[in-house]
Amino acid sequence: MTCPRCRAPIQPGWNVCPNCGQQLAPFQPARPPSQGASDAVIIICLFFCMPIGLILMWLKPTWNIKVKLGVTGAIVALVIAMTAYSSSPAGKAASAAYDRQQAAEATAAKAQEAKDAAAQAARDRADAAAAQRQRAAAAAAEMRVTADQLAAAYDANEIAANKQYDHKKFIVTGRVSEIATAIGALDVTVTGPNGGSVVCYFDKDANDQLAALEKGQRIAIEGTGGGAPVGLVMMSDCTIVSAT
Repeated sequence: MTCPRCRAPIQPGWNVCPNCGQQLAPFQPARPPSQGASDAVIIICLFFCMPIGLILMWLKPTWNIKVKLGVTGAIVALVIAMTAYSSSPAGKAASAAYDRQQAAEATAAKAQEAKDAAAQAARDRADAAAAQRQRAAAAAAEMRVTADQLAAAYDANEIAANKQYDHKKFIVTGRVSEIATAIGALDVTVTGPNGGSVVCYFDKDANDQLAALEKGQRIAIEGTGGGAPVGLVMMSDCTIVSAT
């Protein structure tokens, strides 16, 4: 090292030139040249982000120029080949086939989603209907009355009886006293020990069930209260719960 003023030799760490008295700057060791990005980072970028990988590669001072030229040439050749293929009839056909496949898969996925949604909606409706039937059956089971009790309620106060039973689902019990067909409807008359009677109307689908009944049988019938419009207590939409 020499003094910047008189060119006399000086040593590192001197603050003043002993020859001319020139103030000297503090000594700072030279920084080593940058080595650039690591080889692993460059290789990863070349695979997943070519432009950045190429820039990092050319800024890497330790890589041989022939390697850099070879890698750059290979990448350029690959890009040219891919561009040429995509522009060729075969490439366009492959791209169109891929697009059609993607569209078909998307359509199939949507159709499956719609099918699954419809199936779930059907299950939900079935579950709701089953729950409603269970609630109705539970309510009917809780509301159980004998033919004598029902007839007595209407004899005592028809308005109060209608409030309690009309258009309500319940079960009436007693013995079969009459099995008949009236104006195209099937009916069974249930009578209690005290003579109270209830006429229960059935749909035609119950014809086989009613054909198997016998007078005097104990029976429990579920139905909807229909009041006593002509002095007879009636029930509609009836089904047989038990008959012994």
